Amino acid sequence: MANTLILGVLALGIPGLLAALIGVYVYRDAKRRNMNAVLWTIIAVLAPSLIGFIIYLLVRTNYSNLKCPRCDAPVTESYVVCPKCGAKLRATCPNCSTPVEADWKVCPKCAETLPEYEKQDFVSPVRPKDNSLSKVLVIVFLIPSLLLIFAILSMFAFSTTGSSSFAQMTVEEYKNDMENEQINAWLEDVGDDANTAYVLMYQTEVEEGVRVQYLIYSPKMVKNHSYSFGVNGGLFKPTFKIKLGDVNGSGGNMVALATYTGEEPPNLKVYYGDRKLDCEITEVDFPVELTDGSKYEKYESSISEGLPQGTLTVEQSDVKKVSP
Repeated sequence: MANTLILGVLALGIPGLLAALIGVYVYRDAKRRNMNAVLWTIIAVLAPSLIGFIIYLLVRTNYSNLKCPRCDAPVTESYVVCPKCGAKLRATCPNCSTPVEADWKVCPKCAETLPEYEKQDFVSPVRPKDNSLSKVLVIVFLIPSLLLIFAILSMFAFSTTGSSSFAQMTVEEYKNDMENEQINAWLEDVGDDANTAYVLMYQTEVEEGVRVQYLIYSPKMVKNHSYSFGVNGGLFKPTFKIKLGDVNGSGGNMVALATYTGEEPPNLKVYYGDRKLDCEITEVDFPVELTDGSKYEKYESSISEGLPQGTLTVEQSDVKKVSP
């Protein structure tokens, strides 16, 4: 769902960005060439499939982009001196002042023998390198290509298989039923950052791939009768997402048990409402799931191959599937 939303935003935003980029370039370039900048900008932006932009590149006129090397003022090839700073830009015939090239022997106008000119006698105009068109073309073709690649990857990444479960209980209930001194010690020393989910993780190999158990504690966690959980496909690995109802005030007396079974370990993400918590995960070599958790409300969610996501939403103990 999230990847689909991203693709939708990109599909709407990228054409507008490209149109704005092309419009700015065409307006500035046409103005330098003494063309009708407004008209050509409208044609380049509004014509479909870049037709207007291509036509502009084919018919645009030439212009002099030479500059004086001393003061950077715009000059043309016919200028003998810079009109702004007076720098001598070209060699001239000493008899008729006709502009000549430094290696010519005779003036083509008056046939006067020309002296040997030295480089220090004049400064040649320079032509700055203009990479703006190259940048525009790269962006115009690169962004759609990247978007297409992302879309293709996302199509493959959306598919995933697996199952998950989720249950909540008080800290004391868990400690009494689990009777694990190492877990009890961890619960006693666990952090108190309200923006963090502290997690013990235990992973084993099963026939389906892996089974991952999570014991989750957060200082603000309270018993939620409204929450959702499940597994979403990702570009590189699935994401196990647990979303609890946001709360005000303090909690600190609840833990959650979550499990995931699938082809590969997922990324764990825990939320209070729309606020994502930092997950501080500690991997252990012993189970964290209760041997007998039947007395606690436990809900399970599974997804089949080809579905983009699988989530289960619990509302006041009423279970309902959320369509992918």
